[in-house]
Amino acid sequence: LWWTDDEEAFHRVRLPWDRLRFGGMAFAPDGALLLAEVGGSDHYCDQLRCNRPGRIWRLASPTATPRRLHGAPRLFGPFWAVGIGSSGGWIVARIGMRTIALSRDGRRWTEVTPGG
Repeated sequence: LWWTDDEEAFHRVRLPWDRLRFGGMAFAPDGALLLAEVGGSDHYCDQLRCNRPGRIWRLASPTATPRRLHGAPRLFGPFWAVGIGSSGGWIVARIGMRTIALSRDGRRWTEVTPGG
């Protein structure tokens, strides 16, 4: 991952996982970058659940070490169905095939099953 504040100087940030998939990113209101690590394989996971759930990491600045975001939802499901992003002031984590978790600050999360 490469991070820049001015589009001239770039800082290389090593991701905290090895050989897993990148599942998106979102900025928290305090400027920290939230990164999703997703598991799974190139094929469907067993019964659409993966053996190793994905996790959300917090990167406070370009020079900080990424830390697991404690209290964040775990991402259960195939790599293509889970991840993180932002929309309309909300941080949205897709945590399963039919469930999302919402947060305004990246620290407190509420699970929601649309249409449920």
